[in-house]
Amino acid sequence: MEPQELDEELTIDLKKIFKTLWSRKKEIFLTFVLITGFFIALTFILPKKYTVTSDLYINKTGTTNLSDLNPFVIADQGVGSGFAGVFSGGNSGLNDELEIIQSPLVIDRVIKENDLKIKKGKKAGEYISTAAFLKKNISIENKKGTNVISITYKNKDPKVAYNVVKSIISNYQLVNETLNTQKASSDKKLMEESLKDVNKELNLKIAEMKKSGAMPNSTMMGQVAVMQGYNKAISSALNTVANQAIEGQKRQIAVDAEVEKLKMVKSKLEWSTLVEQMAKNATNVTILKEPEQKRDFEFSEPKLLINIILGLVFSIIASLVLVILLENTDKKMTYSTLGEKVLYDLSKNTDDLKILLLASPEKSFTVLAFDGFNTGDMQSLSTFSNLKIIPADISPQTVDNIKRTDNIILASKIGRSSRKLYLQLKNICQEMKKDIYLEIV
Repeated sequence: MEPQELDEELTIDLKKIFKTLWSRKKEIFLTFVLITGFFIALTFILPKKYTVTSDLYINKTGTTNLSDLNPFVIADQGVGSGFAGVFSGGNSGLNDELEIIQSPLVIDRVIKENDLKIKKGKKAGEYISTAAFLKKNISIENKKGTNVISITYKNKDPKVAYNVVKSIISNYQLVNETLNTQKASSDKKLMEESLKDVNKELNLKIAEMKKSGAMPNSTMMGQVAVMQGYNKAISSALNTVANQAIEGQKRQIAVDAEVEKLKMVKSKLEWSTLVEQMAKNATNVTILKEPEQKRDFEFSEPKLLINIILGLVFSIIASLVLVILLENTDKKMTYSTLGEKVLYDLSKNTDDLKILLLASPEKSFTVLAFDGFNTGDMQSLSTFSNLKIIPADISPQTVDNIKRTDNIILASKIGRSSRKLYLQLKNICQEMKKDIYLEIV
């Protein structure tokens, strides 16, 4: 297909679409008025909802885990089997905080504090469940790329919306503080148990050293080395003494190691005690945005502008569906019934038809004029001998004229001519393999 032909076809199609829509302008206008008016009315009919939002900053380092507080943890390799679990932990992360906020520990208290009960059904009067609460009108989420958790709640009562958000925050802080305190106490208890184990081990080492009777002394070791050169008997005796001295040194080193270990555990116990005290009043939650109670006119739903936009969108969809339905069910001629070659408004475009008749004097043209079509617009064409105008019907005479002519021109009036008859004559022409050269409306 040549570009020029394609442009002409697109122009014709767009014109047909415009004509189709324009012919249904009353129906389209009425559809827009009714649907948009309905959505606007919803703004004043539907119950108003109020939205309250609060933002919490979660400090990930605000934890009772000693790995964040103990200055000895980097050098420490563990004194016993219990130490690895205490000093190797990390931050739980925001996912854990979200789980805590949405847990029954927090939400059940919020539900009871705000008297949120089931209003209908067999369970009417009972408190709603945590799962039911979290399914509707509540949003608790982490703002991407931040340590901020946003809490949003909607309710028909602005006071309830405010109280619920406030209650979620206070109960989350309470649960958070309780968990921190429990963790700190657990850490301290573990340190105390470890201190007992180290003390026991130290006392055992000291007892073994005393029992052996080996008393390490560096000066004595020097004297033994000098005296060994005088006599073999003396040398043998002194070797025994030297061995005892070496064993004593080993035991002393073991005792010293346990003493250092004891000092380390005591330091960690002091830190654990400090953390336990801090956990009672410390929090890792900072309220960045306090919840605000909305006034009666500060409702978030429904919004007039959104309803107008929705009304317009649905009006467009409904109008298109209505136009398609009317075009397919109308008993009178419609623009969508027309073919590809259409001449709109013959009174202004007779020149094109005259040129066509003059260019093809050897061909015969028959115009089938349907009811409602003004044949007076074709009076200027009556001088052409190769043009014949006859009424559009399915009589034998009309069928015979169709057989004898070279080209068919269908002339109808949109909204007045019979659509059924138009389609019947089109089918007859196709069966006779007669080209419909032009359609005039």
